[in-house]
Amino acid sequence: MKALFAALQHWLYPQSCLSCQKVLDDNHLLCQGCLSSLQLLSPYGRCALCFFPLSRHRFVCDSCHKYPIRSMQLAAVFEWEKVPFMLSLRYRQTHNQRLLFAMAACTVMQLIRLNWPWPSVVVSPRKEALFAKTVAKIMQIPFTLSCARLIKGRCALAVVVNVSSLVALETFGMAIKSYQPKSLFGLSFMDSRHG
Repeated sequence: MKALFAALQHWLYPQSCLSCQKVLDDNHLLCQGCLSSLQLLSPYGRCALCFFPLSRHRFVCDSCHKYPIRSMQLAAVFEWEKVPFMLSLRYRQTHNQRLLFAMAACTVMQLIRLNWPWPSVVVSPRKEALFAKTVAKIMQIPFTLSCARLIKGRCALAVVVNVSSLVALETFGMAIKSYQPKSLFGLSFMDSRHG
């Protein structure tokens, strides 16, 4: 009976790609074309502090050279492009759990690729808590909004869905720094600072 209901539901409301709306034959989130366009950002050719693309062969961008970010090292999973933008938009609209898990899994894959120290705790601003909790669950480490005893002396990872400005993330980072983590890194699903 369950299989019949699922078939009827798929026939009446076919699953479509969350990015381009192409009707899918299976139960995937994205069509093959949109899935193949998703590429994790490479850390090479990017500022080691803020992850902004570098125009010359340097270690840090001009902005970080003049005004270094004091709270954390930053990186992003994807550039502001159609597919990551549509995934984050659909997540904000629907709070789809499968989509949330897929976005969090991509974030963890990027963390592994960056070869940063493995964090002991995940932190986030309150509005990003569900996303950050999912990242922490995949990593099997604690999540907190601001528990000093979980942060003090530990490597912390601040997680957000989108970084559109360094100001807000820097302010959050400075607040977390007041809890004296051993180190603090910031990872965003999408970077729209220059999109």
